[in-house]
Amino acid sequence: MKKAFLVFVVLFLSSSIHSQHSGIGDDHFKQVEREIKIDIDETIFPKVNTNTFMSGKPKSLFLSALVENSYMNGKSKMLKFFYDKKFDKKEEKMIASKKVFSIEGTINKDGIDFVNKNYCIQYNEKSTIMITTLLEIEADAEYKGMLEKIVQSVVEKN
Repeated sequence: MKKAFLVFVVLFLSSSIHSQHSGIGDDHFKQVEREIKIDIDETIFPKVNTNTFMSGKPKSLFLSALVENSYMNGKSKMLKFFYDKKFDKKEEKMIASKKVFSIEGTINKDGIDFVNKNYCIQYNEKSTIMITTLLEIEADAEYKGMLEKIVQSVVEKN
């Protein structure tokens, strides 16, 4: 079951990233191979890959990447994704003196509803940290709070 969920996540993220960034030249969106500093309880969210953590019950995912893409460009791509996917929440705020833009919406995959939240965090003038979280809608509020604290740690530590 865990392998099936991992396959789902990889396929979902590949299609999301491709649709979110189609038409962008490789020079404008390069993922930098670098481990993101993070506070995460790996007994709850086991690490499955560099910067990728997930749990099987409830089904959840935390994925982060440092990308060579300005904050404004990343934000505009996320806005397009927001409107294309008909997400229902967007927000921009300052956390630890960094600009953070987020979008949130519901997706359904294989009959399971997930809350999908995406973040664009200003890292420097030329790079951003992109985060995607997925959490089963029926998960306890405690898990949503944990994911929010993990995002907060990424903003503060990087």
